[in-house]
Amino acid sequence: MITLAKVSEGRRLPFALFLFGFAPVSAEYLIGYDTIAGDPFAMVFGLVVFAPLYGAPALLIRELVRRTGRGWPSILVLGAAFGLLQAGLIDQGLFNPAYRDIPYWEAVRAPTLLAPLGTSAFMLFHFTALHAFGSVYAPVAVAEALSGRARERPWLRLPGLIVIVLSWLAAAGYVAVDHVLTEGWQPTPAQMIGTLVAVVLLCWLAFRLPAPGTPPEPGSPASPLGVALISLVLIAPRPVLAALSPVHPMWNSWPPTLFAVATTVLWLVIMVRWSGSPGWSPVHQLAAAAGYLFAVAGTAFLVTPLGEVDLAAKYGSNLTLLLLVAVLTGTGWSIQHRMLRQDQGAPKPVITPQ
Repeated sequence: MITLAKVSEGRRLPFALFLFGFAPVSAEYLIGYDTIAGDPFAMVFGLVVFAPLYGAPALLIRELVRRTGRGWPSILVLGAAFGLLQAGLIDQGLFNPAYRDIPYWEAVRAPTLLAPLGTSAFMLFHFTALHAFGSVYAPVAVAEALSGRARERPWLRLPGLIVIVLSWLAAAGYVAVDHVLTEGWQPTPAQMIGTLVAVVLLCWLAFRLPAPGTPPEPGSPASPLGVALISLVLIAPRPVLAALSPVHPMWNSWPPTLFAVATTVLWLVIMVRWSGSPGWSPVHQLAAAAGYLFAVAGTAFLVTPLGEVDLAAKYGSNLTLLLLVAVLTGTGWSIQHRMLRQDQGAPKPVITPQ
């Protein structure tokens, strides 16, 4: 019997392809907000654009971080940089005051509007966190958990990297041009320059962060189940506010927004500290990502999709994606837990005095 862990040692491409396809599911489909929610054929067809748009950056960030020996904090910071680039310059939803003519868009922007920037604090936080966690961090964590012992190795060679870069450029260019033509709107030069500067600074920061375990943090992390539950509780406020904000502006006013920012920052502080301790394992890392995925998948049942979406199909899609998250995280958990037991049971090398 060939297991995922065994395949990963000789063939890493399947895990790269999985990440390429799962990133858009995590970023776009899991929350179920769009008109295609509940339409499996439209969702599959949508991957033609969404896979290179979200999957390619996730894969590139993962490859870059693993090749340079950086850690998960760098993945999150680069994910935030991608989020600003995507929302600010590609689909331009961060600044557009009437994005896609969504009826509640202005009501979401107005309560925390930052007029000099032409966006709102809620949207700035939401888009950045959405892509840092949903487009990059969680999909990478699941893909690496499934890959067994290949989790920290590069998965692509130079030709594969070139193909991935070209696919992202094509998808990003298509989306950006389509939005300019259909929306008849563009960010101001100041907004575009400011976004690019922020992206560059975040990329610089990602490679200034210390390498994993240097120096190791004192103490021990919670159990993997505890990590998953803490992640779920601390990360859930952001998707919950995003789901409820179309219902009433109070949900994305300053107090709830600041509360969601605070819980996310608390998550970052806790996880960065724990991930640097000797007791942190790949199972813990998957657990942290699983908490995020279950928070979003559960919140999806509260979301009212755009357009006329059949409710039975919508809830069926929500349930299917929730089960998919459970299967993927459960499988990854089993693989990494088995790897951990094997490592703990391996005989330690004996050092003979010379």
